[in-house]
Amino acid sequence: QRRGLQTALEDLAEDGPSAFKSPTKVIEYVMVNLQHNAGGIAEAFRFAARSPGQSSFVSGMALSDKRVAWRTAKFIGGYVSGRAVGLDDFTAEVEEHYSWLVGCTAWSFAVTHPVTFEPLARSAEKDFLREYVLLVDDRPVSVQLLYDWGCWCYLVWRIDFLDGVPEESYLGPGGRRPAAARLRRGARGWRARSWRILVTHTINRLPF
Repeated sequence: QRRGLQTALEDLAEDGPSAFKSPTKVIEYVMVNLQHNAGGIAEAFRFAARSPGQSSFVSGMALSDKRVAWRTAKFIGGYVSGRAVGLDDFTAEVEEHYSWLVGCTAWSFAVTHPVTFEPLARSAEKDFLREYVLLVDDRPVSVQLLYDWGCWCYLVWRIDFLDGVPEESYLGPGGRRPAAARLRRGARGWRARSWRILVTHTINRLPF
């Protein structure tokens, strides 16, 4: 297959974190893999943020096989700080705290330009920091990325559910999701709040 015919997601799969990759495509690649791919958590791990100094500025290759855990990550002094984990610990964290993302029914970017429908960053005071809001099976999710100057690519450093509800509160016996109708009825409060957030930040981010 010729390079020019590959899609952006195919490029991400082949190249991993590397130059000229759109932050929204990084999110799309991670979410598509979590949604459909049995090995999706491993692909999400590839695009999780690295600890400072763990990317080669010459080759862009990772100098460590560890990534920063999403749940405890913090942005301090221009860098992402947090517990460094390998794939096994990262997988355990995703299965325990982010299982709503794995095998989800549907997801989309919640904040888009009213004309082009391109995803808009919820906040991007500095270009190397991006935050996008997704709706994942109707739950509002914040995905934050940091530009890694070592691999020349945006990497996911934190994911938060904006409804503030613990993961275990939504999952039924055996880790199963509740019925969609029941979820909609019980989630009226957070849905109203999330849409106020989305509308406010959409207006603030419009480029005119």
